[in-house]
Amino acid sequence: MNHLSRNPELPTPTTQKGARCEWREGPVDKSFDYFELRYGKAFEPGGWNEWIPIAIVGRMRKGLVNVQFLIDMADPPSAKIVDDAVKELNFYLAELNEADPWRYLQYHCGTESNVYSAVHWSFISGSTNPAEPQNIKSSDSQRKNLDASQSWLL
Repeated sequence: MNHLSRNPELPTPTTQKGARCEWREGPVDKSFDYFELRYGKAFEPGGWNEWIPIAIVGRMRKGLVNVQFLIDMADPPSAKIVDDAVKELNFYLAELNEADPWRYLQYHCGTESNVYSAVHWSFISGSTNPAEPQNIKSSDSQRKNLDASQSWLL
């Protein structure tokens, strides 16, 4: 066997499964990095500041992610928003099967699919100093994607 041969028992990048990840309702410590989910239409005035805050998603620990909902999940007018958010959480954290779901979600924050979705993800750097303002990392890239996607309107 030469040194370029692969061991058939070892997974290759194309066959390797992603990290097993599950989510549950629970508190999120915003002093660490997290994602914020908001609900709204990208092409309506106001954007991020006008969209409805849905949830914050904490850092993955041993394959488990806490999600702290910011809206009343039992409120009937919120049912569609909650349903859409749960579908996104299930897809990106459990079904997509990415090798590193946390990094993939950071990437997703700057994609057109995030802009066009009703549920918008934003990565927010945590702060160990409570007096330090939170830094939203994805808003510039979201704005660029939104501007680029609207260029055909000009």
